[in-house]
Amino acid sequence: MKNYTEEITDITLFAAPFGFGPLGKAMAIAHAFKNHGYTTKILTDDIGLQIVKASGLEGDTYEYKKPLDLASLNTRIAISCMDISTPVIKSGVPLVLYDSLLWLRGEWEHLPKYNEDLYIAQRFFCEIPKAALNNVKDHLYLVDAVLPESSLHKTHNESEEKIVLYPGGLKSPHLGLVYQEDYLEWVLEAIIPALRLNDIQLSNFIVIMPPQLKNAPITKTLEKIGVDVKSEQKDLGEIIASAKAFIIAPGIETMLEACAHGKVPLYLPPYISPHIPQIIELRLAGIGMELCPSFNDGLFSLNEDDKNMGKISKTMLKYNQEKLYDDVYKQEIIRNLDKFIKLNINNTNRYPLGRYGANQIVNILEKYMSEEITNKTARLLVNQ
Repeated sequence: MKNYTEEITDITLFAAPFGFGPLGKAMAIAHAFKNHGYTTKILTDDIGLQIVKASGLEGDTYEYKKPLDLASLNTRIAISCMDISTPVIKSGVPLVLYDSLLWLRGEWEHLPKYNEDLYIAQRFFCEIPKAALNNVKDHLYLVDAVLPESSLHKTHNESEEKIVLYPGGLKSPHLGLVYQEDYLEWVLEAIIPALRLNDIQLSNFIVIMPPQLKNAPITKTLEKIGVDVKSEQKDLGEIIASAKAFIIAPGIETMLEACAHGKVPLYLPPYISPHIPQIIELRLAGIGMELCPSFNDGLFSLNEDDKNMGKISKTMLKYNQEKLYDDVYKQEIIRNLDKFIKLNINNTNRYPLGRYGANQIVNILEKYMSEEITNKTARLLVNQ
């Protein structure tokens, strides 16, 4: 195991290696602590570390699912961002679990069997299942949306003529690079014709490429035809502000950033199983626009008899490979994107889940920062 004792910090965050979702939250929380004068570091994977350092934060790597002794982190408090699979040895260091998916636990996903001292959850558009609430209610805090600083105040942009595609991290334990590239290539085959229908030059098309695909053939092809490809972005704010249309995977985090910048999030078809309940709730809440609702309708049937996320992941992978790439769905995306570009719609509900979640987390934890961290203090985290 790596030795992290050289870097002494008040707060250490470690982020599950599932793309930008957990990492983006960890970075937003780290920046909030840093703004309050506390020292921080983020532990992630090799790809995530590049993004962390580009944002001006300190960090290192850790091994997901391998035992992690918090004593080795040389920190006052450790915060896990969505990582409930890495065995943690607390060694007297308080452990906080930050979770933006508590509303899935006990219904779509199993309840976490974790040893956290404090559970901080980002609220969502639906109620938390009773089983999940009962499991953590004695040490649960709910906070508003955890957003990067650039999303707290709308970035001014004179020209909002860019078409921006952010397919998300495209990472999952169930997805290989071939699936990622196939999905992305198909998405591009639907978006580019809609741009041509509106006489939009490819130089005005921005693709935010997941870092693991920055050297892939699809990336080189896009650059060759004049598309503006970006990778390892430290902050999406300026790019989102420049968007006439912001096309994203149907996840929670980027949706919130889109709304914060006054953009209507345009959802691609789901490619991982957590996207299914998310797009269901986003549809019920009336947040954003689905570019391919007819495919989503069929996908929703996968969970009719069983909401087990692990089983759905395998079924969904097969279903997408067999069904998604049908031309009828590609044409549906072209039509809906073309219509949206022509209508030029803005979003007025900028903060549907609030916006100061990161600062709320600081407020919850900072009263313990001046205390000597012991097992007794860990218990105080729960009882006060």
